[in-house]
Amino acid sequence: MTVNNYLNKEGKIKVWPSRQEAKLAVARHLGNRFDTGRFYTEKEVNRIIDENHTFNDYFLLRREMIDRGAMRRTQDGARYWRGGLWPRDGAETERLRIRTAEEGDRSGIADVHRACAYMADWTGCPHDEAGLNALLANTDLPPGGSPEFSHLAVLEDKASGRLAGIAQYYTAWPEANCIWIGLMLIHPKYQKQGFGGEFVQAFVAESKRQAYARAGLGVALRNQPAMKFWVKSGFDRIGKVTADGEAGPGSLGTMGLYLTL
Repeated sequence: MTVNNYLNKEGKIKVWPSRQEAKLAVARHLGNRFDTGRFYTEKEVNRIIDENHTFNDYFLLRREMIDRGAMRRTQDGARYWRGGLWPRDGAETERLRIRTAEEGDRSGIADVHRACAYMADWTGCPHDEAGLNALLANTDLPPGGSPEFSHLAVLEDKASGRLAGIAQYYTAWPEANCIWIGLMLIHPKYQKQGFGGEFVQAFVAESKRQAYARAGLGVALRNQPAMKFWVKSGFDRIGKVTADGEAGPGSLGTMGLYLTL
């Protein structure tokens, strides 16, 4: 099945499919016409839909996008934003199943978070209950961030079904064409076995597919193992360095690292 079967020469949707698989694909295609990391009014949504189909039924297409997760909105319909972001239906690597965190994952997420508490000596950010609760409540956001654009994924070991790690990322920050990794933790039992690399490879591939220009993250200057890992993973463009008044590897400052996609 190809979306092109339902598009005219200008790339506009010319007919709504009858098959469920095709409906989902076309809804996601239309969802890709909306920017990540911004809110839309209903009027703006209708205008963009009108610009991208030919059979004059924006109501049908708007409803289908929402029902199929390609677009989301507040209960009162005051704000809409692009949905369907990875890991939308889950993704798999050789050993990992990557999916959006669910309520039933709370204990597993807490286990990973607490097992990585030793990193506080490097980052200066304690792995305490307050930090865990902020992560689970989706309130650990970048400056000016909105929870609608923050995503928490779990990295499930396919062999055992246990959580090998967690990853939090934020769409369209610090600029529209950048996807930002706010957190990646691999449980000590799974470290130094390539699980982190498997996730990053899948994350980078999906970010390219979604047409981001670059991916970024912040690394504590004292966290030398993480610094080496991310540079080796291709995040070798240095961005802003936030110092804490100290110089050298003992600093608790952070360095922005970027990968061009």
